[in-house]
Amino acid sequence: MARFEVLKGVFGLLPTPYTEDLEIHTKDLRAVADFCCKSGQHGIVWPVMVGEFYFLGEEERIRNLDAVLEEINGRLPLIFGCSGVSVPQVLLFARAAQRAGADAIIAMAPARTDAQVAMDMYRRLADVYDGPIVVQNAATYAPLTGEQIAGLLEEVPQIEYIKEERPPGPKHIA
Repeated sequence: MARFEVLKGVFGLLPTPYTEDLEIHTKDLRAVADFCCKSGQHGIVWPVMVGEFYFLGEEERIRNLDAVLEEINGRLPLIFGCSGVSVPQVLLFARAAQRAGADAIIAMAPARTDAQVAMDMYRRLADVYDGPIVVQNAATYAPLTGEQIAGLLEEVPQIEYIKEERPPGPKHIA
């Protein structure tokens, strides 16, 4: 874990390919990860919104985390998407990322929660994952204010990156 000093540049957001019977097409997922490695990208993120994390079962998600890591084989950093339907599920995915050796994790608070739940979740993520944490601050979930994020940055050293998704983004970052 944390083989890469700084995570920067272009990170491919992997789609999740499916077979005809709606199982993850692991061979194609691996091929997309390999393409990212060969095309000059600087890292990979999977699964997030574009990877349809909300449709993935826990076991298949963790199993395919291992497949992606095996495919990239240290060529690029992997940021594993830990967002889920509940805080316990987010923590389950973070523990899996820790065990598997993901280079960082990204998570947004579960839908229909509030800022306090989100802030507590990020604190708890730091208890189960010891690498860099990316806060995904999405307006449709439990958005945090700039002040709340600044407080988390002071409190949780593992939070190293913010993916601000509230429109308009720059207004909230400045």
